[in-house]
Amino acid sequence: MKIRSKRDLAVFNELSKHHAAWCNQLATAVGAAGAIVPFMAAVLSFQLTLTIFVSALFWLPSQSCYIHLVHFY
Repeated sequence: MKIRSKRDLAVFNELSKHHAAWCNQLATAVGAAGAIVPFMAAVLSFQLTLTIFVSALFWLPSQSCYIHLVHFY
């Protein structure tokens, strides 16, 4: 993209920020999945699924601020 005016520069900056945010979100999701998958495999192998899900039902509502921030981006 050739930048010929201040408007072109502003558009380029916005596109760059959007692209960087998307890359960061994807990298975070991949990292989280890599951290969670082995744990979930261990949980499922020990038949603790019901306990974990019931605990999550009480824990997740307390994380509403974090969930809001994740969906904001």
